[in-house]
Amino acid sequence: TIILGWKEVELLAGRVCWSLVPDGDMILVHWVRKKAGSLSGQEATDHFIAAARGRLHVRYTERNRDYRLDLLRRV
Repeated sequence: TIILGWKEVELLAGRVCWSLVPDGDMILVHWVRKKAGSLSGQEATDHFIAAARGRLHVRYTERNRDYRLDLLRRV
């Protein structure tokens, strides 16, 4: 299991934005319930999307009580 904090999520967003070609897609899938000592999937996804603002935009989101899926595209 890999657990990322706020700063690591920001660094990851930057790397993804840099590595995707224009119009390239990526999918974020997260468990939304909080685990002790980690960001929840909601927090991690929201933070990733905020860190990538202006470079990636959300094309599709699906949520249920356990998981969240977001499809993002590089602009």
